[in-house]
Amino acid sequence: MTGLFEELRRRNVVRVGVAYLVVGWVLLQIVDIVAEPLGLPGWLPTVVIVLLGVGFPIALLLAWAFELTPEGLKRTEDVDPTQSITPATGRKLNYVTAAALVLALGYIGWDAFRGSPARLDPNAERSIAVLPFTDMSPTGDHAWFGDGVADAVLHDLAQSGDLKVISRSSSFTFREGTDIRTVAQTLGVRFVLEGSVTRAEDRVRVIAQLIDAATDSHVWARTFDRDLDDIFAVQSEIATEIADALSVSIGGDPLEGRSNPTLGAYDLILRARAAQVDRTETGIQNSVELLEEAVRADPRSADALGELAMARLLPLYWSAATLSPARYDEFREQADSAARAALALDPANVQALLAKANLGMLSFEYEQAEALFLRALEVAPGSAEVLNWYGDLLQHWGRWDEALVMERRAVELDPLMPANHMNLGNVYDEMGNRDAAVASFRRSLELSPSLVFPRVALIVALHEQGAPARVVQQTALEDPAREDRSLHRRGIRILNGIAAGYDAETRADLVAWANETDANPARSHWVERLLLMAGERDLWATLMLAAGRQPEPWGGWDIDTDPDTLAAYPTYAAYLRTPPRDKLLKARGDWVEE
Repeated sequence: MTGLFEELRRRNVVRVGVAYLVVGWVLLQIVDIVAEPLGLPGWLPTVVIVLLGVGFPIALLLAWAFELTPEGLKRTEDVDPTQSITPATGRKLNYVTAAALVLALGYIGWDAFRGSPARLDPNAERSIAVLPFTDMSPTGDHAWFGDGVADAVLHDLAQSGDLKVISRSSSFTFREGTDIRTVAQTLGVRFVLEGSVTRAEDRVRVIAQLIDAATDSHVWARTFDRDLDDIFAVQSEIATEIADALSVSIGGDPLEGRSNPTLGAYDLILRARAAQVDRTETGIQNSVELLEEAVRADPRSADALGELAMARLLPLYWSAATLSPARYDEFREQADSAARAALALDPANVQALLAKANLGMLSFEYEQAEALFLRALEVAPGSAEVLNWYGDLLQHWGRWDEALVMERRAVELDPLMPANHMNLGNVYDEMGNRDAAVASFRRSLELSPSLVFPRVALIVALHEQGAPARVVQQTALEDPAREDRSLHRRGIRILNGIAAGYDAETRADLVAWANETDANPARSHWVERLLLMAGERDLWATLMLAAGRQPEPWGGWDIDTDPDTLAAYPTYAAYLRTPPRDKLLKARGDWVEE
């Protein structure tokens, strides 16, 4: 045995084996580092390991059977021992091994420094923004899939009542390459989760890391190489491990009790979410079509049905002015059908709960709607979407103090969503806080200059604030839609006339404007607000009924449900006594007597 070992040493078999192992390990680390930036497939490291494993005995066999000589490679038996240069070859192998070891030790040290999670301050604020995961797929056309993975993690984290989680609509405005500290400062968070997704055939690689923006160090990092079927488990593991890293609870395993859709349905759901982000009529319709296909692909998917219920509900808010009564009722029935089917499969499906709550709100069933919103908040206490919709209900109900709490929280969790600032401004306006209302409306317009309602509301709030007329006029002139500028000027002229005493000329101008048929949203917002501000509730109700429109659940802006005031406008009073609008008065504690 001693002779065999000596012969192995003489033929440099041991040195070749050691050098092979060290160099092979370094090669594996290089592949692991460059795989993501170069978009290499997730199975490549496995192939490299197999090849290295197969090559190891071959390298040992070659080292035993052959020897490198000045004349080239020869069989060992053909080399005169006195002419052998194996000692020199051995020294070269030692140099190669030593160099590889230096690289290996350097990498280990670097990885240990990089991979050591930062010590988390127990008093640090638990707040996080989840950025969209970068698409590293070979085809480069799976951005929606990366967004979906990040959104699922975000959704699971939002189940925690101890963690402030920024909503998708704000955090997803930041893409690859954005400075982490800028993200954190803009969104008001301490931690940022970023990552990438590589999808190739039936495999998926997800890389994620949690950064402490205050120290620019990472708290947690992990790479997942799985079958595509395991994507739901990967999303759950990421959320659970992040919750553990931040010492917060998300209520156990997010997968427990959840029935995940099939992969085909899941792909369609993710594409549908991406289609409706901008809330355009075309986008919403595309979303509905994709979700209907998802339901056909997986009829028992509560996620697909819940998303479909909300998608069918959106036109009732975003396109109500253009829907006929028959079409409006059709959307309501479709949304209700999908929501009921989703809740039968999963009573805790948040989207279905939101859809049913909104349908209850539109039917003035406020107690029923509130119970559903509160149930949704139990499931997702950190959801800005739930908070915002619940805040809407509280506004309709006239519970302004409670609405203020909800809308402030919605803005905190979704600071880049224009509608949240608009709704908060409306609450401030109703509560008489003009300065805060002006600031909120302005912020809404900064985020989305094309919005109509906050611009009209801003002009009116500035007027009521006592701002100089030139400021109000300048606000109108800043409107990016040139065709709306004349409408704002006309609205300001009537607004000034109402404030000056509402003479016959101003009334005639307002009535003429109300009777015009222009469907411009700016005109609609102005006319309704001015009619109610001027006390022309009877005319407002008549126009609403004549147009066959579905009014806002609270009956219009600045509604005054005092019986004495309403008695002076019999058509309006009768309108509010008609079911289901009589439930509005009951909910607000006001009844209109004959």
